[in-house]
Amino acid sequence: MCKSSVVRNNMEGDNQTLADLLKDNGYNTGSPEFIGKLPKAVKKRVCALKKVQQQSIEVEAKFYERVHQLEKEFELEFNKLYEQVQYEPTDEESNLPIIHGIDEEDLKALNDKSEPDNGEKGVSEFWLNVLKGSDMTADMIQDHDEPILKYLVDITTSVELEPQNFCVVECQFVINYFLIKIFLVMKSNGKMEKIEEETEEGC
Repeated sequence: MCKSSVVRNNMEGDNQTLADLLKDNGYNTGSPEFIGKLPKAVKKRVCALKKVQQQSIEVEAKFYERVHQLEKEFELEFNKLYEQVQYEPTDEESNLPIIHGIDEEDLKALNDKSEPDNGEKGVSEFWLNVLKGSDMTADMIQDHDEPILKYLVDITTSVELEPQNFCVVECQFVINYFLIKIFLVMKSNGKMEKIEEETEEGC
């Protein structure tokens, strides 16, 4: 374990604050009496821990700023890959098994169950299944969200460095032959807000 992890664990107790740790051990940190009774040496240590915590937050901010810059640097390369999903793939482009590690016999049995091709484009309810299968978003999706997410046909992102670091997330829905684009901004603090919405007939 690196030094920063040790300091973080001491201060936060695996994502707990110092106050939470003290409360878990029977201390009433909301009482000035508790703070007053602490020996001066202990108060000194607590102040030092707070200072280290503040400094670690500053270092962490620099770390994520650098990560954001790297995302921008590699954005073009990722976009070139994402463009490949916009057209029907060739046999060479789709020569991986649909399930990783599946043996040939099971793969053949799986392919034999295929329903007739009805001419549908893309992968049905792709983004709904992706979001439900992701640890980051699965718990956020409620039953009433699923009907609209079935119409989600694309999610794209772009990284902006100015005027401040943020990420633009573009969600595209196709409903009743109308293409609806909803633009969201994810700011550096992780909060989301809608900044623009476009609707155009088509598809």
